Parts: sequence; structure tokens; C-alpha cells
Amino acid sequence: MVFHASGHKPHSQAKLEVSITDRLLVTMAGALLVFGGMFRAQNGAAYVLNWWREPIYAYGLIIAGIVVILVA
Repeated sequence: MVFHASGHKPHSQAKLEVSITDRLLVTMAGALLVFGGMFRAQNGAAYVLNWWREPIYAYGLIIAGIVVILVA
């Protein structure tokens, strides 16, 4: 229909709104990954083992943090 009672055509889905506080929290999480990776790399720890005994590489944390910051 061209005319609707509410003045515009209804949409099938509501838009997802992401507030600035949500984006800042994601950016902060990415920054923590970057700084944690830099701290481990400066102290000579190429990797650490998590509680499942899997290696977590310092440079992998830095790259993951950068990706998270760019996505935010």
C-alpha cells in the first residue's frame, strides 16, 4: 500500500541499536588483549599455557586485540 495509518511502511524487523558504551566496552576488551600480549612479549614469554594446557601466544593476543578494536 502507498498509504499507511502510521505514516510509513512497517518494517519486518526492528533495528539493533548498539550504544557507545557497548562499543567502548568492546574496545576496552581489545585494548586489554593488546596490552596483555605486549606485556607477555616484553617479558620474554613467547607463550603461556591456559588451564586446558593449550598454548596462548603473545603475538596472537596482540593480533586478536587489534581485530577486536577494529570491529568495535
